[in-house]
Parts: sequence; C-alpha cells; structure tokens
Amino acid sequence: MALYIDVDDVMDNNIGLHFGLGNHRSLQGQGIKAYIDCALCFPTEVESVEAELRHAVSIHPNRPTLQITRRREDEMVTSSDSVVERQKKRVRTSCTVYL
Repeated sequence: MALYIDVDDVMDNNIGLHFGLGNHRSLQGQGIKAYIDCALCFPTEVESVEAELRHAVSIHPNRPTLQITRRREDEMVTSSDSVVERQKKRVRTSCTVYL
C-alpha cells in the first residue's frame, strides 16, 4: 500500500491523519510506503505527521511494516522564516500543477 501525504494540507486544513488503517485487513504480511511531502512545512510539523503515522501502524493488528520517504525536504520552511514568508511561498506555489 502506498500513501501520499501532503503535510502542508494536513496542517493547514487541520484534517489530521484519520485514514482508518485498522479497516484494511489486506495489510497482513504487507508493508506501507508513505511518501511525505514536506514542502512549506516546519520540521516539527513533518515530525508530528510521521509520529502519528508510526502510531497508526504500530497499533494495527497485522503489524505491517512502514517505510517513510520524505519528498521536497529542501522546500521546508526553516525556523528563521516568518509566517508571512511561509504564506508568500504558499501563494507562489498554489498555482503549480503537479503531474
């Protein structure tokens, strides 16, 4: 199973990671590959989402394996960036189309 998680969307929309892994019985003997999009996020936000994902996997009755791959880490917001700069980055990328 592959998951694509945009941390900025999760944090900006306050949606959390409620994807119900417990309902996927097919995870027995399988692994989960999680691709975490880090762009426009603070490192602490990325770490929070990863921790929530690790917890969801750890409590799954079939104990699937988890492989996390971070994408666009170079586009993370550093602690020295202001909230205004972060918003500017969001506006500039909001019109980008990803294929």
